[in-house]
Amino acid sequence: MSSTSRIPSALTLGLIAGSNVVVTVVPLGSVIFSGALAAYSVPGTRLVLLGNAIVCLVVALGSGFRGAVGMTPPATLVVLAGIAATLSLQADALFATMIATIAIGSLATGLCATLLGSFRLANLVRFVPYPLACGFVAGIGALCFKIALSLMGAAAGLGNLESILEPFTVLNWGLGTAYGLGLFLLTRRRRSPLILPVSFALAIAAFYFVLSLLDGSLADAEANGLLLAGVSESADGGLWPLFDPTILALVDWTTVAMQIPNLLALLLITLLCLVIYLGAFELAGGMELDWNNEFRTTGLASMAAGLGGTPPGCLSVPPSLRNLMFGVEMRVAGISAAVFIATVCVFGNTALRLVPTPLVGGVLMFTGATLLDTWLVRIRGRLPRPEFAIVILIFLTILFFGFLVGVGVGILVLVGFLLTRLASVDPVASRFTARDRGSSRSRPVPDRAILRMHGERVHAYSLRGYIFFGTAHTLADRLKQSLKAEPKPICILLDFDATTGADVSAVNAIGRFILAAHQSGTRVAMSGMSKELDFGLKRDLPASAHDRLLLAEDTDEALERCEDLVLASHAEARGDQAEGTDPSLLEAVADDLAAYLDRQILFEDLVSDLDPWLEPVEFAAGETLAPTGDKPMGALLLASGRAALFDASGIRLAEYGPGDVIGRVDAAPAATANDVRASEPCRALLLTPAAAAWLEENEEGLMLRFYRYVVTHGPS
Repeated sequence: MSSTSRIPSALTLGLIAGSNVVVTVVPLGSVIFSGALAAYSVPGTRLVLLGNAIVCLVVALGSGFRGAVGMTPPATLVVLAGIAATLSLQADALFATMIATIAIGSLATGLCATLLGSFRLANLVRFVPYPLACGFVAGIGALCFKIALSLMGAAAGLGNLESILEPFTVLNWGLGTAYGLGLFLLTRRRRSPLILPVSFALAIAAFYFVLSLLDGSLADAEANGLLLAGVSESADGGLWPLFDPTILALVDWTTVAMQIPNLLALLLITLLCLVIYLGAFELAGGMELDWNNEFRTTGLASMAAGLGGTPPGCLSVPPSLRNLMFGVEMRVAGISAAVFIATVCVFGNTALRLVPTPLVGGVLMFTGATLLDTWLVRIRGRLPRPEFAIVILIFLTILFFGFLVGVGVGILVLVGFLLTRLASVDPVASRFTARDRGSSRSRPVPDRAILRMHGERVHAYSLRGYIFFGTAHTLADRLKQSLKAEPKPICILLDFDATTGADVSAVNAIGRFILAAHQSGTRVAMSGMSKELDFGLKRDLPASAHDRLLLAEDTDEALERCEDLVLASHAEARGDQAEGTDPSLLEAVADDLAAYLDRQILFEDLVSDLDPWLEPVEFAAGETLAPTGDKPMGALLLASGRAALFDASGIRLAEYGPGDVIGRVDAAPAATANDVRASEPCRALLLTPAAAAWLEENEEGLMLRFYRYVVTHGPS
């Protein structure tokens, strides 16, 4: 359907949205300007309406959703009512100071929202958990029902039962309920955007036709609640001027300054409503908005409202969703709503008397029924029971205690729920010993045998996630239990590479484990530890305990240091015995030693046969044998010394010793950014790509022996 054909729907929805804003805002505006401000109720309430017209217009023009409607959140108006109750001035000074306070609050809110959007920081606050958003949307649906019933004279409560059953009241809420639920059932069967404007126009025509048949007047209909009431009995004279600008000279700026804490609350509540409303709209509408743009739009709307001395505002969920439901994604919907609100400001009751109350209440009921059906009934099968219980709790809290209480309860329950879930996640991703997994350090045959025999005395724990008070103490208790293992651990390694951080409780718990290990004589190695954790441990641990920690950049380095402790412990236990007098060690190394000797014989034979084509080269400790990215100078047959392979971040991947072959004989550059550096002075024999090419052509058998050796006896 073309955009032009949707204009009637957009205008109708704009009229309904404007009516909804008026009937929602007027009572709260009257509450703000009550008590000592009661004499200024009419201009004050109209001032609130004017602010909503400004917000609605700016949101309609600037929001990423073209059918957006804006208004001042009711929670914000409640905060303003609280501020008004604390002012102790009199007469015009009181009114002027209240206007100045509202203006400053709106300007501050607008500036904050604009800065968040302009610096693209809005995404930092866009996290709204799914159950929380579902509960809020369902709660908004319930509030739509409550507002609709209240508007039609059927306020909930047994004490109002007699008035609810009065004939005109029954007619009011009966017609509204029939229209709203009928509209809901009809739109579930058909999705035509003409349903609302056509039904609304027919209903208005039928209303006035019946009214004329009964010889009823507009005054009688309004008196019986069948037409929307205006701002007040004295509101017919129009809006301008709202107040004499000269009274602004009466503002008590000291009183305004004393309201700074309340103004901060106003700012936070409005921004919180914006976050919740945007999250709820995205969820219910199945679309994504640019939150930075929405924050900027809210900022501009609130600052524009502030310049007029009116309250801040943002996108409103029910009317915006209603436009989306009917496929009206046109800015004319929000603009027409703003024009209607401004018309009520200027002409008072005249505009409102045109709209039958049952129709406005019915549309509110339609919105509420749609939200409840989608976000309370239909999600039952999509959520686990605990999360659906949270949705029900938030919904009931909003229904019986209000939106702000529902927000607070929802956040508290979800925080507790998430903490419980996080606490049930095991912070230990994996556990192994030095027998299961060794470092990349190349060690002599006897040392490898010792590590196989005693490697279980190194307990290693790979940790993950964020370690906080919910998991830290359980982890510390588990680590302390490992100190009682048999045989007693020589070293316990904690690998923090996969962790995202630790809170103060976690630092304290880990520190207590380190003290227990220090007292039992077990060393603690730590790899990948953050600067914050290291600082916390330095602060909490005695110097003697902290100095005994084995700190390493990565797991491989930490494992190597733990292995060194095992080897040192074995040597200490052996005492002065000659190495060859340990029968168990000789038995353990016999096979490995035989394999090593066989490998060395093959290596020396190969070197002897390749000697005419090999070039001797030497490298100092720390010198690069195979530079990253360079074309290889050839294959290096390491005759003596040790070298290590490092990745781009400096982590050691493997170690080479005598008999190993480093590099390659083809002329292609390395595919990975790894290099090999000498750990100590090395002597090697170089087989260049040119020599290898000649050998492949003329000494094919010799090169096959070389390749077989590289494949079969390369470093593990």
